Amino acid sequence: MRKGISAVLLLAMILAGCGTKQAQPSPTQSQPAVQPSAAAPASAQPQAAAPAEKRTISFMAAAQGGAWYPLAVALQKVLKENVPEIAEVTIKPGGGTSNAKAIGAMTDDIGFTTALSSVDATLGNPPYDKKYDGVRHVATLFPHIVQVVVLKDSPYQSVADLKGKKVNVGQRGLTSETVAKLLMETYGLSPNDFQLQFLGFQDAAEQMKDGHIDAIMMTSPAPFAPFLDLARAREIRVLQVPPDKLEALRKANSGFLKTQLPANTYRGQAQAVDTLQTPLHLVASAKLSDDLVYKITKAVVEHLGALQDVSQDVKQNVTVQTLAADVGTPYHPGAIKYYKEKGLAK
Repeated sequence: MRKGISAVLLLAMILAGCGTKQAQPSPTQSQPAVQPSAAAPASAQPQAAAPAEKRTISFMAAAQGGAWYPLAVALQKVLKENVPEIAEVTIKPGGGTSNAKAIGAMTDDIGFTTALSSVDATLGNPPYDKKYDGVRHVATLFPHIVQVVVLKDSPYQSVADLKGKKVNVGQRGLTSETVAKLLMETYGLSPNDFQLQFLGFQDAAEQMKDGHIDAIMMTSPAPFAPFLDLARAREIRVLQVPPDKLEALRKANSGFLKTQLPANTYRGQAQAVDTLQTPLHLVASAKLSDDLVYKITKAVVEHLGALQDVSQDVKQNVTVQTLAADVGTPYHPGAIKYYKEKGLAK
């Protein structure tokens, strides 16, 4: 009996073993294709180009209400929309003299200044206490004309006649203050020989209407709105700058260019006025990469119309060709590369 049971168990075990054995494909059978997974590992995927790293740049421009501010806002929009690396542009208040210092010290990124101030900053000429030679030229904008305004019925015929008088030179840190002091020096005078006023120019014009200020020395686009307003209330004259003084100022700073203020720029101004101008220009810190400044320059050139829409000075004075003009400050390598590629510079 036990032998019969053992035989049955042995047979059952053999049959069970045969039931679990899987058939092996013959060498001639094809293997089913391996199906890819829904998502391959990242390392196996084609690599897309990395997006440009975005950054905020600081823009030394001007206080709200100044002639430069609307232009700064328009340029801010152009750069944010057309330079992939720029996430934000922070507009900061300033003036021609202080902006050149901030860019030259490479504490800020881009800015507006005049050729006069950028040359002085680069060389360390007064009013700068040392060389701020990180200023690099990007784009030339419009002229700022030296204008010395007095009332028509006043006795003043030259800057020398204003010795001891109340003369407004604008708020501290503006290019106008620097130019006024240089002009005084060409007459052998110092700022201490005048009762200097540091009012905003609209306030100064109001003071002149009432006879509380004898002269205003301003370096600005022309016509200048506060002077237009002043000329409607009082007859004014713009003093000539004699040839020898023009030459002295040109020798003092290569950022000055001879020019004329056209007749009838202001009501009652019948004659053209010999004077000087210094161009406003966009500058960049030398620390900015060539690639970034190349793209900034490209955006300015390609979207000049957006700047012309907000500034009559840009509309009347600036073309694609003049943007590339040399103003005596070294070009940023990124800017000059773009201009050369487009045949705008040699």
